[in-house]
Amino acid sequence: MASYYQRKNGTYCVRVYVGMKDGKEILVSKTYRPVPGMSASRVRKDVQKFAKAFEAMVRAGDYIPGAKFEVDEGNGWMKISEFAAKYYCPRIREKCSPNTYRFYKSVVDQIIVPSFGDLRLVEVTSSDLQDFIDFLSEKPEARTDGRGTLLAAPTVKRYATVFRSMMAEARRLRFIEDDPFPPGSVEYPQDKRLKHLGFDSDKAYGMEELQAFLLALKGEEPLNRIILLTSVVLGLRRGEVVALTWDDVNFQDHYVSVNKSAYKIKGDEQGIKSPKSMQGYRMIPMPEIYEKELRSWKNLQDRMKEEAGPDWNRKGFVFAKPAGEMVSLYYPTRLCSKFEARHNLRHLKLHGLRHTFDSLLYANGLDLETIRDLMGHKSISTTEIYTHALNENKKKAAKIMNDCLKCFNEVSEE
Repeated sequence: MASYYQRKNGTYCVRVYVGMKDGKEILVSKTYRPVPGMSASRVRKDVQKFAKAFEAMVRAGDYIPGAKFEVDEGNGWMKISEFAAKYYCPRIREKCSPNTYRFYKSVVDQIIVPSFGDLRLVEVTSSDLQDFIDFLSEKPEARTDGRGTLLAAPTVKRYATVFRSMMAEARRLRFIEDDPFPPGSVEYPQDKRLKHLGFDSDKAYGMEELQAFLLALKGEEPLNRIILLTSVVLGLRRGEVVALTWDDVNFQDHYVSVNKSAYKIKGDEQGIKSPKSMQGYRMIPMPEIYEKELRSWKNLQDRMKEEAGPDWNRKGFVFAKPAGEMVSLYYPTRLCSKFEARHNLRHLKLHGLRHTFDSLLYANGLDLETIRDLMGHKSISTTEIYTHALNENKKKAAKIMNDCLKCFNEVSEE
């Protein structure tokens, strides 16, 4: 086995034992010279690699004393900036949604490359990720949206995911051998929020607040009322609400199929995309009271369609503009904020209505597996996606939400 030691001038003498002669060991040696600026951990790995390759060449009889000998550094010696441009960013553009790609690209271009761009892939360690996390937690300029405030703890973790993703891609391509960020190697800022399946008491309505929200909805215009009702009763994401079509609504079997989402990239027209994973496909049972409201909205929209005649957009969007076009992705967000302010309700972002859905199901005893399924957090098979049979636990979820809607129904019947 090859051995090595460091000389005073910083180089290493690598030696390979090849036998004995006249009672003395015969050693073949070669000098390893670290590249200036290399970290100590990188030098250790490099000299070991050099020694292993040198020994293999000596044992094979291929080494010629005095001849130039180099170890191929491979792609691991590539700088992060080069790897990001040539491999990582093109890769995530292929496999991510347009908005996810834009976010990842902004983190890479605005933070990772300026901070770590000159670092070689093989030199990256968990201390680099920790420095990244600390910077995100303590510096307002870490934001890629320019708001000038500190990032929340969950957002810091989301940014750090980009760095982790980059190094995972380097491993997948075999540019590096080991995971530089093993589990438990870094500390994230503490998230002090109380959560159940992502539930935050500050970011979701309790039962009394929900009842006030539902009662206030009765005075809203039909389109606005059904958009906000859908968000809280079905627990859909904003893009999923906007993209719903009547083909997704099954009044016979009382469920809504979630199979697409709206997205918007600055400068481009709004579009529709498929869920990025199988877990995004799911069926949500409709509570009886909500289904009644949805039928009422459909009847009203049918009359609007009749009046518009050939000018009506025929794509079948549930929540459509007066001429049938899909509403803006930002419309539900602005609608929710204005509605809450107008009725003196606690300000809750639109996504908080989704959290209200899961937290109320949890508080009423629905099992976590079913909640995750309904929320799109748990993978489901293709068979489950397209079957018309909803299991008993999902039907229980509809009953829970129907009970929450009773105050809404009482006002409807006055």
